[in-house]
Amino acid sequence: MKVQDLSGPRLDYWVARAMGRDAVLSKYCDRPELPSSATCFRRNGAIFSPSKTWAQGGPIIARNLISISYDDQGGREKGMWNAYVHDCDLMCQDFDSALVAGMRAFVASVFGDSVPEDSGVPGMPK
Repeated sequence: MKVQDLSGPRLDYWVARAMGRDAVLSKYCDRPELPSSATCFRRNGAIFSPSKTWAQGGPIIARNLISISYDDQGGREKGMWNAYVHDCDLMCQDFDSALVAGMRAFVASVFGDSVPEDSGVPGMPK
């Protein structure tokens, strides 16, 4: 799967893996009543959502020298967040979130531009 396409719990899972940590999904992630936007990914019993929470994603961005900028040029109706990792020629982007762009850049800096489609974690959202 292309890192550029990662989002939500799947992106958070790969951030944890890129940090060298075990990643486990909550048994509640597959509940149909949860909205598709719900982040129910958990690590060590606590919700781990660095792609949505600055208190978790911000330090990852700082430690890994990830540069984030906003580009509203190029004739697009809506601008785009760009993220680059120091000493890495991969750039990651997201239309809505600097954190998503930053976490994608972090994952790409560790794993390259793609990760295995099937992570082997039961209940991983598709």
